[in-house]
Amino acid sequence: MPKTAQEKTTEETILIAAQKIFTSKGYAGTRMQAIADEAGINKAMLHYYFRSKDKLFQKILNEALDSVAPVIMNALRGEGSVMEKLEILIREHTRLLFERPYMPLFILHELSQNRENFVPGMVARDGGQEAIAGFLMQVVQEGQEGKIRPIHPVHLMMHTMGLIVFPFIVKPIIERAAGISEADFDELMRERVAETTAFVRAGLAPVG
Repeated sequence: MPKTAQEKTTEETILIAAQKIFTSKGYAGTRMQAIADEAGINKAMLHYYFRSKDKLFQKILNEALDSVAPVIMNALRGEGSVMEKLEILIREHTRLLFERPYMPLFILHELSQNRENFVPGMVARDGGQEAIAGFLMQVVQEGQEGKIRPIHPVHLMMHTMGLIVFPFIVKPIIERAAGISEADFDELMRERVAETTAFVRAGLAPVG
């Protein structure tokens, strides 16, 4: 039976509340009562929509992965040079993390708790294995042709993804260490697309 408009609204409210509590408390520290309180509903209603904390967490994680996989894979399998593809990846992935800042921490949790099941499913999403393999081969080819500095393609992927994702993982540390507000951090992240793109471009410049 299709969900009513009210049911959809309540479920969305629960998911938003759960994202906030999971992100601030971590999976182990999150209690269903805290999520219910944040959502403004009673615990019985929360269990009506989601029977357990794990099911609620998996719902949020799967929605996040369903949004990020096409962003990454479409960039890697698209037309253009290695650098053109990376420009799209940096821009679109950073935009997505602005919308879903909880995503990296959720993925880290799954990697630590459910690696055997999580990794194959993540890589297989949206034709991921083929898209990644094709991009890695293109990196090698452009390095051989002198279009970019020769670099191990896995190093390039790790460099790029680390530059994109890491600031969102350590946001509280950056704010505290640099003495900046959340608004200041957000402004830095808006600038970061251009900064990251320039950094990667300089790193790929042909030698000599």
